[in-house]
Amino acid sequence: MKTHVIAAIICCVVTPTLATAQTATYQFSWQGAGGYSMKGAVQFAGTSGLNILTEQDVQCFEVFGFKDEAPVGSWFLGNLTPQTTWRLHFDVSQSSFLVVGDGVPMPQAWNMDGGGYNCGVDGFGFNLAGYAQDLCINNDLIEESQVPPPQPFPATQVENHGFSDPGCAGELMMSQLDLRPQGVAVAKQ
Repeated sequence: MKTHVIAAIICCVVTPTLATAQTATYQFSWQGAGGYSMKGAVQFAGTSGLNILTEQDVQCFEVFGFKDEAPVGSWFLGNLTPQTTWRLHFDVSQSSFLVVGDGVPMPQAWNMDGGGYNCGVDGFGFNLAGYAQDLCINNDLIEESQVPPPQPFPATQVENHGFSDPGCAGELMMSQLDLRPQGVAVAKQ
């Protein structure tokens, strides 16, 4: 009898933990204009049953920017501060980042606001909003990188990705941030 009671308690305590522990990792590449591009990876935690994932679901993230295949900058989730512009919306069913037209204003803002001037000195950022998809390098908007806002932005799910040390942030840091937009309906959920 005691064994059944203990097994029932373990089942009830462990099962919810296992259900939320599922992760999904995606690699992506983006082709901008003017020879600009970027590649990177994102890992989501607790993805079970969700269609649209946001920055609050991100466990690891890194992005590397290039101009004519030469490195121009990078940004990692471990660099996130309360002042960082950080928005991310990902459609699991389509394996793609939301773009303009998918129901979310400014669906992507990775260390870059809509004006393109806050990625930091020696910084790098990406923004996808109503005017364009574009990059920021050293606190400057790179207009030459701009492509149309609805350009698809797919990703490929992978089993493993070796994230750089600053690519992953601890749960405590992320749990203290409430970055979900208030009053914004997310399409496809």
